Amino acid sequence: MLSAEQINEIHRLHWTEHWPVRKIARHLHIGRRTIAKYIVAPAQTAAPRQRSSKLDPFKPTIAEFLADRHIGLG
Repeated sequence: MLSAEQINEIHRLHWTEHWPVRKIARHLHIGRRTIAKYIVAPAQTAAPRQRSSKLDPFKPTIAEFLADRHIGLG
């Protein structure tokens, strides 16, 4: 998979500079089929993942502790 910078460079050369696929491939040292693939369909974005925190099991205890400390300081 190409980096976002490489994909942006491919798009810039193709759409702005009007370079043919073959010239872009030689310039970037990437296969013509790969260049053509990214011109037609840009890179897919990664699907966002839901991650749990290491503190999730302890959050009620922490909240209770902080509430007790806040009340005790008054």
